[in-house]
Amino acid sequence: MCLTSILCFLLLLCTSINSSSPPKLIPMPTLQPFKEGSAFRLLCSVQYGAMPLKFNWFFNSKLITYQLHDINIETREDESTLKIKNVKSENSGNYTCVVSNEFGKDSQSVMLVVKSPLKWLVEPKDLHLIHGEAGKIECKATGFPLPTVTWYKNSEIVSKNEEINIERASKNDKGVYECVADNEINESLRKMVK
Repeated sequence: MCLTSILCFLLLLCTSINSSSPPKLIPMPTLQPFKEGSAFRLLCSVQYGAMPLKFNWFFNSKLITYQLHDINIETREDESTLKIKNVKSENSGNYTCVVSNEFGKDSQSVMLVVKSPLKWLVEPKDLHLIHGEAGKIECKATGFPLPTVTWYKNSEIVSKNEEINIERASKNDKGVYECVADNEINESLRKMVK
């Protein structure tokens, strides 16, 4: 009889928690970077909370409509799934699932990082200057995460900018320069110029 009373009390307690409680989400995992072109799926699942539940998804604090960045959202009674068939770098950002009912709300957020390969925006070219002449060598790259650009001359760093400006060409400016674009995720882009 005592055991039956305890079980009845626990069942009553669980029922009252679910029937008049704000929702509580199961924590979302920390995500590893995704490669551009891969599929992404994020589940937002309720641990407990009174029905009915309402789910909303946000991308960088903006409410997601079903047309935003080719995102598909499927919602059931106690869970919602966000899917992206073919992730692109513009899908990188903070995703937040908010669930609410008449008693309150809960939210969980994760950061999605989409790795995209490095590409030249401005590929460095050889520069031929006469003594005393001015000129510049440019090196610009894109990718995600955004790359940093470093210029080397004879294996020593000469600049951490996207361009090298030469105000008056002299013998000291002569040599082989190498531009390296790197984001510590993708393979570096390298180009040597004279």
